[in-house]
Amino acid sequence: MREVFQQELAEVQERLVEIATLVAESIDNATILMACKEYPHTDFGDRAITWEGRSCHPRGLEGVSFGAAFYGEQGTLVTDSSGYALYDAADQVVTRQAGEGGDEPHLRNFVECLRGRARPTADIADGHKATLLCHLGNIAWRVGRTLHCDPASGRILGDHAAARLWTREYRRGWTPRI
Repeated sequence: MREVFQQELAEVQERLVEIATLVAESIDNATILMACKEYPHTDFGDRAITWEGRSCHPRGLEGVSFGAAFYGEQGTLVTDSSGYALYDAADQVVTRQAGEGGDEPHLRNFVECLRGRARPTADIADGHKATLLCHLGNIAWRVGRTLHCDPASGRILGDHAAARLWTREYRRGWTPRI
């Protein structure tokens, strides 16, 4: 399933459009930000993913201060550090599952990786995919316009001001080599 999703994602990124809407103001980033990634002309019709960040808002999504909610036509998945709940289209709980919660499982995995006994449960490629939309949304908000990206590299196309925000200025000797 994961491989199918990754292939579909790569195929539709050709027509990637980023739209960011400022909802609240702060100095560097919006305290509440919505970014929409459009996927036109897929095998399933036109689709979009909306990311909403409320990092500085006292009330998070679905009554939890930290987590994520995935809304679909036939149900909703709400997850946070204590587990997840799956709701049907009538908003009735179908499944509720408790989780470990907190940072301890991630820290345990990190130490096991350092010792050479494990692979990361969330490697850098997964982290990149998981955060790309919110980072591009912040860049679009800062420059005040929609972004267009290269489907292969994910790099911003035709917007030098936005592209400059893709990276940061590093101190001499600290520039990452990839």
